[in-house]
Amino acid sequence: MASPDELGLVNYRQFAEKCTAQINEFYSVESITTKADMLEAKYYVAPANLEQISLNNLELFEVFKKYDRNQNGFLEIHEYIQCLKDSGINLSEAEIVTLALCSDINGDERIDFEEFMIHFQDFLKMVRFQNTLHSAYLEYVAKTTV
Repeated sequence: MASPDELGLVNYRQFAEKCTAQINEFYSVESITTKADMLEAKYYVAPANLEQISLNNLELFEVFKKYDRNQNGFLEIHEYIQCLKDSGINLSEAEIVTLALCSDINGDERIDFEEFMIHFQDFLKMVRFQNTLHSAYLEYVAKTTV
């Protein structure tokens, strides 16, 4: 996606721009239509453990606090990405990227504690559902176009 600079920072705007093509393909009319057909035909059934994580709310708070280096109640996007990578939640790179983009609700390029705690579980479930559905979609397309 976007490579960190020598300080380990990722430019938010470059990162978002590089995601555009992937997001457009992910949510294209053809992709969404095929995914809806797959769900209706029961070709894809979502796993039951989509939102299951190994951390409770107190542990999530401790993870957030650890990465809030200046203790101002915010994580910059690059800190949030590192926080997710180090959290032990076992997220894929795509899940981390998508969670980071989705979690900045107000678009200020940082995640506050409220954004983190209130939306984390819902976003995690949505991201995992979309990623598993998209993987099934890619398999389906590969099988049907051969």
